[in-house]
Amino acid sequence: MSPFLLSQVLVGVVFLFALASFQFRDKRHVLICLACSAAMLGVHFYLVEACTAAALGVIAAIRFLTAVVTTSRWLLALFLMLVMANAVISYAGLTTVLATVATTTTTTASFLAADKRFRELMAVGSLFWIVHNVLVGSPGAVVLEGFFLCSNLVGYYRFHLRTMP
Repeated sequence: MSPFLLSQVLVGVVFLFALASFQFRDKRHVLICLACSAAMLGVHFYLVEACTAAALGVIAAIRFLTAVVTTSRWLLALFLMLVMANAVISYAGLTTVLATVATTTTTTASFLAADKRFRELMAVGSLFWIVHNVLVGSPGAVVLEGFFLCSNLVGYYRFHLRTMP
């Protein structure tokens, strides 16, 4: 199996986590699903030779797991510095900028205590990832991130907009 085909199959596995991730009310469960997704997406991006995004996937997986137990501003700053260092080390043009902006946004979101703002910033990050994924030529990742965005918006509606009887 070619690395590209394997990368697209891996996106299919990540899709299962996407089905669950933003439908949990408890932010900790959302973060655990996102950590699993991020780790697998890191491998996916490695296989399509998007090195910046691959490293960001690993950083994101660790960040999501860290955010399950803390909203420490010190750790937020540490993860933001890691994201910026990765951008400097792996700079490859516009795709690096898009991945870095997306990850900076989702990193900030991860360390917020408020679920509503968390979901809003995660949606913004998804939009940047969609553009990134188009530019790196990964149709599976475009569809997956689009699904993450839709799932997030459905969860946002269910938990923050729908009037409760």
